[in-house]
Order: sequence, then C-alpha cells, then structure tokens
Amino acid sequence: MKKFISILTVLVLLVASTTCAFAKPAENHLKVSVAHLITGEQVGGKVTLNDGTESASIDETIVDGSSYTLKAKADEGYVFRSWAAVDGDGNEMAVSYSSPYDVEFDWLDLVDNAYTIKAKFADNAEAMTMAGLNYYVNGQPAAGGFDDPVGGKVSVDGGAAADYCSKSLKAGQSATFKAIPDEGYKFLGWMDANSGEEDFVSTEAEYTVSYPGTDGIVLYAVFLYEDWDDAANVLIKTNKKGVGDISIDGDSGYTKFESSLFGPKTYELVANEDYGYEFDAWYDGDGNLLSEDAEYTLEVTEGKDYVVVAHYDKITDEGEDVDDTDDNNSPKTGDENSPLLWLAIMALAGSGLYTFKKNH
Repeated sequence: MKKFISILTVLVLLVASTTCAFAKPAENHLKVSVAHLITGEQVGGKVTLNDGTESASIDETIVDGSSYTLKAKADEGYVFRSWAAVDGDGNEMAVSYSSPYDVEFDWLDLVDNAYTIKAKFADNAEAMTMAGLNYYVNGQPAAGGFDDPVGGKVSVDGGAAADYCSKSLKAGQSATFKAIPDEGYKFLGWMDANSGEEDFVSTEAEYTVSYPGTDGIVLYAVFLYEDWDDAANVLIKTNKKGVGDISIDGDSGYTKFESSLFGPKTYELVANEDYGYEFDAWYDGDGNLLSEDAEYTLEVTEGKDYVVVAHYDKITDEGEDVDDTDDNNSPKTGDENSPLLWLAIMALAGSGLYTFKKNH
C-alpha cells in the first residue's frame, strides 16, 4: 500500500508540475531604446517610462490592457523627432511625433512577445528635399524613410550632396545649407517646418541658419519640375463610402487619396466593388467620362489639379443598377489647395515627406 501511495504521489506531482508548466504564459515586454534618425546609432537622448529613471534603453514586463507613458529627452546638440515601432523583420514605422507618447497594450501585435519602439533623435539643424519623398499610410509615415527622392539634393557647409543632411549645433552656432536641383527640375525655395508658415524663408539656393538653442531647425528644399509653373494636386476617390475601394499601384483599400506632386508621375488604378454594388466608370471632377474599364491609368503630366472618381452603383433585388450620388466629399479643384499649403500641412504633421491620406 505504501508503495502504491508513493507512486500515486509521484504521478500527482508530475501532473501538477506539467500543468503549471503549460499554464504559465510567456511574459510580454516593452522594449524602448534611442537611435539617431539617420545613422541609427544609439545617441541623441534618453527615454523614461512613467516618469522613471532616464536611460538609453528600457525593458519592461507588460500585461494585456496595461498602458504606459513614454517620454524622450534630447541631449545637447540634438532634438527629438519621432517614435518608431519595429516589426519582426527590423522594419520601422513612425507611430508618433509627440513626447510624451501613451502606449496601450490591449491592441498591439507583439513580435516574439515584445513591443519594440525607438525614440528617434536628429542633429539640431537638418534639411531634406521635398519633391517625391515618402508617403503616409493611415495618417502615419510608411516604413523605410525616403522613397526614391527626386528633384534635387541638399548639402550643409560644403559637404556631400544627399537627400537628407544634418549638423549638430549649439546655441548661437550657424550652418549653411545648399539646394542642388537635379536635371529637369528647378529650386523654388526653403521652407521652415517649425515656423508653420506657408511662405518660403528664402528662395536663394544657399541659406544660412543660426540655432536659437530651443527647437531644432528643420528645412525643406522644395524643387519643381522645370516645365511646370505650379505643383500638381491629385484627388482619387470613390463616389460613396461603403460601395467599394480603389487599388493604387497595387495597394488596395483606398476610398480617398490626396497628393501634391512636384514632377510627372503615373498611377495604376483598379476599381474593387463591394458586395451589392457594381462598378460603373471612372469620371473626372466635372463628371466627364474617363473610362468604363475597372483598370485605369492616370498620367500626371502637368502642374494642375487632377480629380478621378470611381463611380459605383447599387444593385437592386431585380438586378438593376441604381445611381448613387457623390457623397464622399466634393472634389477639390481650382486654387483650394496651393502647393505651399500642402507643404505646411506636411510640416505640421512632423515630417518633410511626400504625403497622401488613405481613408477607409
């Protein structure tokens, strides 16, 4: 009997330990670090979690439904630029341009039981080209930074020309930036992102700035296709929401797309109808027929306004199409959106990147 009890006790212990092993969930972690916006080096500042100790890196155990407040503090000679989430392949996606930044863990997709985010810092004075830069997805900049910049290059204090350049300055120090247009483009002027103004701060190719010791200096060198007198404003949308969407260059899910272009570009459009609706045709902003094919190519060749509407009709029980009026916002035409206003919007968004909005 004692031998039986001993064996039974061992079995119970084995079952209990096995149950505990399977029941214990893997811990989730919030991993925060600092990085230079351009070089990726771990320099530029410190971060805090819930007003805790300043550090260059943080690893915190988290639970579902919890929330945390992250703050970034720039070192001397640097300025905070953004928070970037990192996926399992190492790709980065900007998620906020503000500090503090609140993070909640009832919705995040964790990679290997961790949510990794970087506080991006840049030198106090920086400049970038404005023509043909990266775009926004759902209100946030897409991963990867610049997307095949065109129009020109920038340099600082006689250094190498590049799509982006920067220099660390202390209060009272100056730097001279230079805009170099590519062949086929012309330089329009420098825009100060932190001023919030639409007007150029200078139309001279070389522009000297002095660091005031407060906010960082962010300049945009704006280039325009030499044959154009103005930027091209593009609006692509469906006639109603909930009737279908549009694929643009292979990326689906758009019901409204807006962009300001500084050079020629071609868009490959495909109309995707929702259940209960049928694609009718593509129309311009004045209601003129462009094409009845679901696939349509929009060629932007002039500095003017382009409006393209994918029109869908509702299918009745009898199988007949019912015309639906346009209620997905009226087309924007004329001078309603000047190119400089587009630049100001992009600047206030915290980035000098080529912009569009994707609405669902």
